[in-house]
Amino acid sequence: TSGNISGDYKYGRVQEGTAESGYKFVFQHFFSIVNVSIDATGTVLADDVLKAVTLSVKRGDTDVKLCGNFIFNVLKGGWSLNGNGSTTLTMDWGEGTSLASKIDRYISVFPEIKKGDILNFTFTTDKHTATLSVDCIRDLKKEQMYSFPLTLSNYSGTFGSCWKRSLLYSGCQCY
Repeated sequence: TSGNISGDYKYGRVQEGTAESGYKFVFQHFFSIVNVSIDATGTVLADDVLKAVTLSVKRGDTDVKLCGNFIFNVLKGGWSLNGNGSTTLTMDWGEGTSLASKIDRYISVFPEIKKGDILNFTFTTDKHTATLSVDCIRDLKKEQMYSFPLTLSNYSGTFGSCWKRSLLYSGCQCY
């Protein structure tokens, strides 16, 4: 993953215990976790090798910051952006992975994506580049995981162009 968020960022506190008996900790996520589930079955991409998926988000004409350097306040459990931040996140597969079967990946993002934002997923394969644009129907919150079921056969359009469909519909899983 390129960008400055590439891990599972959490903070914790002791819930109970002693040095003699051991401690029990409770952890909370700083950010939102996005599960990208890609299914290219039945499309011309099914025989391709996926090289990368890039996520960007627009709020009207404004690009939404998804990652970047941040400062964490351990006493309050809050964070703030330190610098400009980045408006794109790329999940890079290097040599690539086959799209012959479903692929699931997870990525942490700032919980800045809001209802009405447009999420753009750009798929780069060994043969094609395609962008899928979707409407977000709820605010993303920290410590929540959001599943984006990207079954590409459900979307119309020509590969190499932009498709649009409402996402985070009733079939979405939010944990």
